[in-house]
Amino acid sequence: MTDVIYLVCATTGESSTSKHGNSNKMHKWTRRPDGQWDHTYGRVGTPGVTHTVSESKMQSKMAEALRNGYKQVEVAADVGSGTVNGPAVAKADVRQKAIDEIAGGDKDLAKFVGMLVDKNTREITTGTTLKLDTATGLFKTDGGIIVTRKVVDEARVLLGQIKKLVSLPGTKDQDQVACDYMMRIPTDIGRNRPTFRNVFPDKAAVDKQEQILDALLGSLDMLAKPAAKADEPKVEAKKVWSVTMTPTDATELKRITAKFHSTAQGMHAAVQAGLVPKRAWQLSISHMDEAFAADGAMITPQHELWHGTRVGNLLSIFARGLIIPPWADAGRMFGDGVYFAPSSSKALNYSYGYWGGGGRDATCYMLLNTVATGRDFTPSGPGSWKAAPTGYDSVWARSGKSGVQNDEVIVYRASQAKITRLIEFGAK
Repeated sequence: MTDVIYLVCATTGESSTSKHGNSNKMHKWTRRPDGQWDHTYGRVGTPGVTHTVSESKMQSKMAEALRNGYKQVEVAADVGSGTVNGPAVAKADVRQKAIDEIAGGDKDLAKFVGMLVDKNTREITTGTTLKLDTATGLFKTDGGIIVTRKVVDEARVLLGQIKKLVSLPGTKDQDQVACDYMMRIPTDIGRNRPTFRNVFPDKAAVDKQEQILDALLGSLDMLAKPAAKADEPKVEAKKVWSVTMTPTDATELKRITAKFHSTAQGMHAAVQAGLVPKRAWQLSISHMDEAFAADGAMITPQHELWHGTRVGNLLSIFARGLIIPPWADAGRMFGDGVYFAPSSSKALNYSYGYWGGGGRDATCYMLLNTVATGRDFTPSGPGSWKAAPTGYDSVWARSGKSGVQNDEVIVYRASQAKITRLIEFGAK
């Protein structure tokens, strides 16, 4: 038996737990030292009501809730609080860990890294209903629980379906997908019914949920190894970030700025907002460099291409590099790969926050990358590739030929690319 159990019910239909079809409720049981359970229940996003119950009453109530449509959500809890129905996580000062491992004693870089962590935290806590757990450095959902990677990956798959449905007329199938999502990522929608339109009224709401999932994945990526048990030898925690950042000189910044302007397009919102390169760093992520040396370095030709990302993803990229996510995403027109752009402003629009329909970032960041495209395939339209077509090394979707306004370059092995520069953009 686990020490923390969390159930949530999100349904638009009538049930014994929701006679008016207005359910977005939770049960949470926490085992006490004396063997009894603290039972908290109520609407997601509210403190709920708590009382102490026996083991038998907990078992009975949990069985009843599961029969009536509740779903058990896999959660993680702090090391030291006991086992849970999910992997334990280690307590860590994520902010200081990031500074120590990335900045390496450089005061200016330490200030920058600290700013990244703080900005990410502010954006998440002010723009979403997530709350920061200062004891672990992780973000908690409205129910006060930290979801595991498995749950986030499941939510990603559902969000991919939701992206396809958000522009369609309302259906019961849409409502079911929204309920399935909320039963994995409990969300505060007040006393509104958890219908698709209440949870995902527009693309901006989908973008907001995508940022929530990015934040959750990023927080999981930044964990230290779980603490050793008392009878186990202590093992030094593996570094989360194997990153080297060095400020570029004026000559290199001038080159980057010239490349930005030469590949920018005036129609893009980031250009119209007057964003330009302000400073840049030479960036090396050791495991990306090693993978590229063993694969991409053997492929020609290679191109220097742009990759845009929101500021909240940077620390996760520093930890994992650029990856091919395992979940389906309706936004990937050309299948499951890593996407790059020859056009600087096309990529910067992602960093700026334009494409998702969410908030704009006046100070944002973009990556320059060496990409081994090799023999590239030009498609006539969208496709669902998981690897480059036979005989090719990449897909190069071209404006006027592939159903896109701006060229996109996709590689299907992350080892075909390595990040070389991080550029900060701001207003002129």
